[in-house]
Amino acid sequence: MNNKIIISGTLMIAVTYGLARFAFGLLLPNISSDLKLGSGTMGMISSATYIAYCLAIAISTYYSNQKDPKLFVSLAGLTSILGIFIISVSHEAVLLFLGVFIAGMSTGFGSPAYGEVVQNNLNKSTQNKANTWINAGTGFGIVISGPIAYILSDNWRIVYLMFGIIAIIVLLINYLYIPKHTSAIKKIKTQTQPYSLKPLLQKSMSINIASLILGCASAIYWTFSKDYIATVPSNSDFITSSFWILVGVSGIIGGFSGGLISKFSIKTLYIIVVLMMATSILSLNIDNANLFIIFLSALFFGSSYVFLTGILMIWGIKIFEKAPSLGIGVPFFTLAFGQIIGAMVSGNVIQISSYELAFAVFGFFSLISIIFIPKV
Repeated sequence: MNNKIIISGTLMIAVTYGLARFAFGLLLPNISSDLKLGSGTMGMISSATYIAYCLAIAISTYYSNQKDPKLFVSLAGLTSILGIFIISVSHEAVLLFLGVFIAGMSTGFGSPAYGEVVQNNLNKSTQNKANTWINAGTGFGIVISGPIAYILSDNWRIVYLMFGIIAIIVLLINYLYIPKHTSAIKKIKTQTQPYSLKPLLQKSMSINIASLILGCASAIYWTFSKDYIATVPSNSDFITSSFWILVGVSGIIGGFSGGLISKFSIKTLYIIVVLMMATSILSLNIDNANLFIIFLSALFFGSSYVFLTGILMIWGIKIFEKAPSLGIGVPFFTLAFGQIIGAMVSGNVIQISSYELAFAVFGFFSLISIIFIPKV
């Protein structure tokens, strides 16, 4: 059962994050060109996925340890399917915004629910590794989306239709293999003293500020990195798609974060991966036509982002040991809130000034998060 849960969860995260959410950045140049939308408008539309994520993760975090978490796993699959299909038929900004918004909700419904599924069904000794491998599904999703987008680069609607079919299959797999957990409501009722607002804020202050900064900084990369590289005429579709695939492949490395955190200091690992993320963002300004720099940036960003979300997940669960959905939901909510700000601001900075200035500002901004190292 353990492997079925991990595989099912990894596939769903691959669909919700890799296909429904982050693939929008991969296809953004084609979509914006086809619909004749500027970078400012696309930045606003991109922020829809983060707004939706905040809404969905707040709902999921609050209810997933009171209701059967399989309900939220199913909601994650359904919203990813609906959002993907709406995007595929969009012909103007409003409908595209709606599709991106609904697709973005899928990620918020899934993450906290899997925290509960893992806690309810797996041994404590394997929970960290299971959570981080499920979280690494983002990388697998990007690896899937990259080749499809490259082969059908001029047909982004067909790409999204294919994503929708994959999402349907993954939802069926999760429906079959994720067990129901009817004792969730009883468990929450037996807690003698639920979390109150003040202690929650005090315990999670550092992780929330760190998540907010990292979310804001990472948004420019997810939304505009491929677009930035595509501004160089010599960078073909093959190069830009290979860049995106490498982001995904390196993201899979983040699946090892659970094992590494058990062997090394979480504080040391946190500082290292923050420096890697900052380097990945800033390096594109060195020479976005140099293949070595482009691919090194992709390698650093994919691995550091998934590794950081794995650290935030374990850090949050250690803070809220009795409620893993809360431990995942709180930092992931603030991460997404930061990405709302980052997507909107970066799009407008690019439109008003340049890619160079925007990537420099957001790269250096990410370094501030080092101040708020994990205290567990």
